[in-house]
Amino acid sequence: FFGLHQSPLFPTNRLGVVQSDMKTVDRLTDQVAKHFVRWTCTCWLSCLLLIFLMAGLAAGLGFLTIMTRDDVWMVLDGEMTQHRRAFLAAGEEATAGQVVEEDETDLETERVFFFYKSGMGTESVFTQDRLKNICELERTIVVNNTNIEELSQTVSVLALFYGTASNPALQSIPAARSLSSYDWSCEELTQSAVDEVVNAMHTDMVEKGAGSLYARFVDPSFPETKVSVYSQTYLQFKVKPDKAEGVMNPVFEKLGLSYGFLKSAFQGEEDRFVPSGNMRVRLSYTGINEIQKMATPDFMLSFISVILVFGVAYIHTKSSIMAAAAMFMMIMTLPIAALFYQGVFRILYFEFLHILVIYLVLGI
Repeated sequence: FFGLHQSPLFPTNRLGVVQSDMKTVDRLTDQVAKHFVRWTCTCWLSCLLLIFLMAGLAAGLGFLTIMTRDDVWMVLDGEMTQHRRAFLAAGEEATAGQVVEEDETDLETERVFFFYKSGMGTESVFTQDRLKNICELERTIVVNNTNIEELSQTVSVLALFYGTASNPALQSIPAARSLSSYDWSCEELTQSAVDEVVNAMHTDMVEKGAGSLYARFVDPSFPETKVSVYSQTYLQFKVKPDKAEGVMNPVFEKLGLSYGFLKSAFQGEEDRFVPSGNMRVRLSYTGINEIQKMATPDFMLSFISVILVFGVAYIHTKSSIMAAAAMFMMIMTLPIAALFYQGVFRILYFEFLHILVIYLVLGI
């Protein structure tokens, strides 16, 4: 009807070959179906045994991977991202050649990041009330936090405004100030004190650009506008492993954040920030295993999906054994896929999102 018999792209002899191949496939399919009907239990058990053996082989290869690779558990800590690997590589490069003393204590080094924005369009984050708000927020984690054993590094925007230089002659230079001797009273600064720091930052940024020590605390447009909508603070401290999660509790309470069903305490609004007074804040903390903490309610929902799919399979097959076998085959697709993914094709990158493929299989 479409004139394929006259088309040079589909010669008659080629169509004959295709039709012959299709007949061969149909014939083989019929033979397999007849064998399966004739020896149903044997074929069914053979398929289950093959799946079980392949899943066992995948588990064995996974065990070897765990035993031979040092970074295999990085996926659980969210450290498989390119940014995280770049951060670790930069740290190794910075400490290359240095003699590092071994820490015989059981303390772990954790980091917390505070990201601030004015939340009022193009208004500056460096105002009297917002700086006081920032101070009161960071005070919750720095002062009287019994979960922190040692505060090892503080790169806070507050040091520019509230800090004191170790050398009194350098007090006029905001970058020379630190919070080591600050009492965290968080008193509201005068407008002239704020303007003095902002002017010093602006002058240095205009002269040095991205190489300025103040570049980390301001917007890229700060040299032109003298206004920064965003700023940030970085804290590094040592904490006992069993107290790492409790470090953020005072901050969560201050911001009104908490964990809930399918909700993370770090989950903000549409812009990923949360309100705090007349500004907005975003948090990032390395001491809470966010994937493990949020996986529990997710797996509860996955169990419900398994029950629903099992029910649909039982309605169609009228056999609980066949429905259970179908669920077993679906679940075993993940280790079998991992067998080919890592064992055959030697792709070592494996992220938590790979596991979510099982929901796609359940849906199909």
